[in-house]
Amino acid sequence: MDRSYVTQIALPPLSREDSEGIVKAVLDVDVPPATTDLIVDRAEGNPFFLEELARVVAEQTDLGQPRAVPETIQEVLLARINRLTDGPRRVLETAAVIGRSVSRRLLNATWPGPEPVDELLRDLVRQEFLYETTSEAGEAQYVFRHALTQESAYEKLVENTRSRLHGLAGQALEQIYAGRLEEVVELLAHHYSRSTLDEQAVDYGLLAAGKAARRWATAEARTGFTGVLGRLDRMPQSRDNQLRRLDAVLQQCEIRFALGEHRVQPGGGLPGTPTLR
Repeated sequence: MDRSYVTQIALPPLSREDSEGIVKAVLDVDVPPATTDLIVDRAEGNPFFLEELARVVAEQTDLGQPRAVPETIQEVLLARINRLTDGPRRVLETAAVIGRSVSRRLLNATWPGPEPVDELLRDLVRQEFLYETTSEAGEAQYVFRHALTQESAYEKLVENTRSRLHGLAGQALEQIYAGRLEEVVELLAHHYSRSTLDEQAVDYGLLAAGKAARRWATAEARTGFTGVLGRLDRMPQSRDNQLRRLDAVLQQCEIRFALGEHRVQPGGGLPGTPTLR
């Protein structure tokens, strides 16, 4: 904001007239004024909320007597996601685990279902959960229409399913980027840290934190090493894991010195230092 070429634009809520126009455009039919008023009043001029709320009302009612109108945008999105058939819903959830923007190749490699993913993706694009674009390398990408859509699909997953999908995403990245994992080491650390695959979580966590340290992203590096040490606390105290802990502690020491954190434990030991046997 301190640059001369930056202009800040405040976007006020839409007027009632404009809000009604969006609702009618989304529904594409004449609707009773009471139904339009209900949607407009609930959305309070937020265009995304207006569109999604109009869709969910249209899907659950004859437009004359809506049964239940969600009160928040999260409830609106969950209602629409829950009404998807099984295949598209599971593809949407898999994509939500991968990220806001998902390459078709990575989604194909991560997708655990038996059905071909392309037709299911076309259905999600048609229903405007995702939109299709092309990366700079010419690869097909699918992007969540709104970050809240991704967040809602992700949060509704039970922990076991979420963890399993993160592990599958990590394995898919290893396959796709074999021989050049350095390009995606942060993504690998992210996915494995949210899976049950402890060794991969620690090993890629160390690599990602070390990469952050080399580019002087000290806060990011410290957070990464702290996460690795926390994961190691829950793992068996094998010799390999003790060596991993020593690696994390020694690398973290450099970051702590750079940040002016020179605390030493009583007896001269550094916090978290293992005893090797």
